[in-house]
Parts: sequence; structure tokens; C-alpha cells
Amino acid sequence: MTAGRSQLSVQPRVWSRAAPALLRWLERQSVDIKSVARRLELPSDFLEDPDATLQMPQFLNLWSIAAEIEPTIGLLLIDEVSEDDLHLVNQILRRSRTIREAINECVHYGRLVSEVYTTMLVEDGAEAFLVFHTPDMPWRSHHVTEYHLSGMLRLANQETDGSFAISGISFPHASPGYTDKYREIFGVEPTFNQPDAVISFPSSMLELQMKSYSPHINNILRAHADTLLVETDESARVTIRAKSAATRRLVNGRLPTAEQIANDLHLTERSLRQRLRDEGIPWRRLLEAARRDVVEHRLREGWTVAEIAPAVGYSEPAALHHAIRRWFRMSAAEFQESSRS
Repeated sequence: MTAGRSQLSVQPRVWSRAAPALLRWLERQSVDIKSVARRLELPSDFLEDPDATLQMPQFLNLWSIAAEIEPTIGLLLIDEVSEDDLHLVNQILRRSRTIREAINECVHYGRLVSEVYTTMLVEDGAEAFLVFHTPDMPWRSHHVTEYHLSGMLRLANQETDGSFAISGISFPHASPGYTDKYREIFGVEPTFNQPDAVISFPSSMLELQMKSYSPHINNILRAHADTLLVETDESARVTIRAKSAATRRLVNGRLPTAEQIANDLHLTERSLRQRLRDEGIPWRRLLEAARRDVVEHRLREGWTVAEIAPAVGYSEPAALHHAIRRWFRMSAAEFQESSRS
């Protein structure tokens, strides 16, 4: 295997404190967590190290193991998270002055939690939208989405003594079959198969005061987070960041250029190409990897090759048919049939 090819397997990282809570929950279900740790190749001191990281496949496989026992674990786990489990970013959110400031902190420091998931605040008149976005298709997990949104809602309710109320909630996945639990947790009728996970609420809620607000503690936590953010940005692999940016543009139906991705990462095009070469994957191969991920996701969603081709930069469906056979060793129809099975 060449050095360049091995770099394609470099995986994004996650610092979520949900993982230790999941392991403790599994242990209470009489699961041998040492066996799980070996199976997932977790660090030996994972439970004791508050700054431990996981690669995304490890993180999602851990969720899958828990979901085999309890399918609704994504909605339930937040009740298992103790004060000691809270990530630095969550501590910052709790010490913010208002809901608006807490969301802005979440957006700003999100890279300290995950190299994949991002949070955005969108305001449209009297309505506001908290968007939980996953640009890289392989990393979408409805368990993680459930956990993230239920956690955000619980934090807002706790810090405003129940004054925070939402008007709607949507998810990118299909209905998992336990929508009654969604209604119980979120208090509204959920919608599914949407582009992103979104919590809708009146814009006036953004100015609600947080009862744990502490400017002194908040400043201390933010100073530490700022230091970590610089270290994270400096160590973040350009391959992962560039692939995420390329995937995001492809999902929106735009074939990205190296110049556009360089701008997204605040690099020159020359610097981007050089750093990608240093990490063992030239621009052309990175773009193909991003296209492959988007094509795979669209095929699973039931799109036809004719619909997918122009969205990912193929002038003719025949060219995409050829690429699909090369990537998956089967035709598009065979791939979709296999996915349904």
C-alpha cells in the first residue's frame, strides 16, 4: 500500500464526552466494556482522560453497540451524563449570559468537540433556527443527532427554569419508529428526512437569561478554550478539513475548485495543494473521495444516476455509471438493491 493511499483512511476525530457515558451505561447493562474497548481499539486510559479523542468510526460503532441493546439510546443518554462528563464547551455554554451567547459560543468552539459536526444559528424575523449540520455523509448517525439536540434542549430548559420553548424540530434521518419518544422529549411533532437537524423557536427566546451565568468563570473557561482552539487548528489535518469543505459544496450541488476550498480554509491555493501533497493525497484524489461519499449517500437516498451526475460535476450519466462501478465494484442499481437489503 502506498503512503498516499494510506492517507485516505485518515479519520476525523471527536472529543465528545458522550463516549465515557456510553461505556458506563453499557457496563450497567452487563456488557464487558473491556472487551468493547479492545474491539474498538480504545485507549487504555480512555475513561480517566477527560481530553481523550476518538476517531469517528470508533465513536459511531460505540453508539451502534449501545443501540443494539436500546434503540432509543440517543434520546436517553443525556439523562446518564453527570456534571463530571460535561465537556469544556458545555461548561462555557452554561456560564453564558443568554441563550444567544450560549449558541454563539457553541458555534465558535464547536471544533473542540468534533471535526465533523457543526452548529449554526439562523434568524428569520420572529423565528430562529438552531441547525446541527453533518457535511460528511458517512458520519451521519441519528443516535448522535438525537443526543445532541436533546442535550441542547435540556441545557436551555435547565438554565431558563423551563422558559425556553421550541416551535418545531426536524431530523435528516427517516423516522426510526419511536416517534412517541420524540414527542415526549421535545414536546412537538417531529419531522424527518430533512436536509439537516433543526430546532425552531421564537427569536425572543434568544434573549432569555441563563441562571448559571458567571462572567469570571466564563472568562477563565474561554481563555483555556481559545488556547485549545489554536492548538486544534494548528494540528488539524488539512485533508480532513478540505474534504469536509468539498463535501459541503457538493451536497449543495456545486463542484468545488481547489481555489474555493483554499479560501474556505483561509489558505492560498498553492499552500492547500502543497499541504495535501505533504499529507499524501493530491487535490484530484481528495475531490474524488468527496464525490464518492456524496454519490454513495444519494444512491442510498434513492436518487437516480441521472439526478446525481450534474450535482457532483459529471457532464454525462454514463461517466458516473463508470465511476460507480470502479468505486463499489457493482452497478448503481445493484448498489441500491444491496442497500435496501
